[in-house]
Amino acid sequence: MHTRSLVAAGILTALAPATAIAGKPLGAGVAVRQVQAPTTIVSGVPSLGVPKIPGVGGDQIRKEILAGLADTERQVGMGTMRDAASGVIQAGAMVGGQMLASKLPVGRKVVSTATETVGGLAAGAVEEDKLQLDDGLRLDVFKVQPTGGAGTLSGETKVSKSDEDYEREVDLKDKDGNVVKDENGVPLKTTEACTRRSVTTSFTWSLVASGDSKAAGTQSHTSVDDRCGADRKNLTNADSMAKSAAYGLGNEVVLELMPSWKVLRVGLRRNKVTGIPLEANKAGDAFAAMCMLDHLQGGLPSDLASALSLAGLYEAHGHHDLAIAAYTEAERRKSTKLGRTGLERTTARKAEVAQMVSAYGLTWKVTDPDLTTCPARPEGRFAVAKKKLELTGGSGSAVKVDKGTPMIVLSEAGGNAEVALIDGQQGTVSAKLIK
Repeated sequence: MHTRSLVAAGILTALAPATAIAGKPLGAGVAVRQVQAPTTIVSGVPSLGVPKIPGVGGDQIRKEILAGLADTERQVGMGTMRDAASGVIQAGAMVGGQMLASKLPVGRKVVSTATETVGGLAAGAVEEDKLQLDDGLRLDVFKVQPTGGAGTLSGETKVSKSDEDYEREVDLKDKDGNVVKDENGVPLKTTEACTRRSVTTSFTWSLVASGDSKAAGTQSHTSVDDRCGADRKNLTNADSMAKSAAYGLGNEVVLELMPSWKVLRVGLRRNKVTGIPLEANKAGDAFAAMCMLDHLQGGLPSDLASALSLAGLYEAHGHHDLAIAAYTEAERRKSTKLGRTGLERTTARKAEVAQMVSAYGLTWKVTDPDLTTCPARPEGRFAVAKKKLELTGGSGSAVKVDKGTPMIVLSEAGGNAEVALIDGQQGTVSAKLIK
């Protein structure tokens, strides 16, 4: 029998949506770059004016806001928003402020090393050059205009300062700096005066359009300096600390109002059944993988992995309705954390995308694949390999098959079976080696 491959023959061709990016999934999952909705979705405000911001650090904050509004490559690193919002800058004056600002990935390509669970997988830090998919939304939300914008983003800064005196216990030292000890060799103790200086810079802002407040908030950072003994005279200047604390406040406002990219992993379920289609997906042929998984889901009504992997693949490509249907089918077969969280996540994602598209007029480029163009599944019963074996083709060539790999039995005669793998490769095998 002639050995052939539907993939090699070009019958299973790649979907190649406009959102595909070169790269490979990592492990049993798909890396996806998604547009995340901001804390506040502002609708009906196509353009913004950002006037000068009075107060300490106002110029720096305004620069961050203007840069952030213009940046279409903003990335929200996992966990960075919360970390920065509660961050306390240790005084080193401007250096401390810049360090905090660098944790906020607005206007920079920063991916946090924090870990979160997505689809049952630990996401970790996914580097940009390893991404496979882009969800197809664009980020040019507000057009910034010097004057006459449909809305105005304005605000002012305020500074508060406090010096707290306290004492701490230290080793007693002589005039040469040596520790003084008692007759038992135990260091003697004394106390020294200390001062802790805390300077907080707060930015209170609002976005107003047509006389209505669309969004408002207050972002604050605190700079702290501790000095003791003779070093108290070197307490950092409060003005310098206030300027330092202002860094990053504008970035946080942008993250409150603007969608941003985020990298996550969508989990797939890999086993002997789904091995071939997931390898096709890993090689970049997502449509072939969808077709094969669809055949497996239909032909193996009790198999969970094919339904979960099909759902995950649909979700990763932004095919929300198809993903919801596949996750629902997987949950019908057996309820799992991967299926439950996937269904919840995709349902919420569908609503979130619709809200952003409606509010911002974002372009949603994803269209569902036409599964009617998938090659028909061959007629026959499903079987699996009892152990590792080789399919023998008509030309004598052999295809190695792992134990547990599913195949479709096309015909049986003389103790042999003619079979087809899910990717279309065909061959002959002893009927005793399949079940």
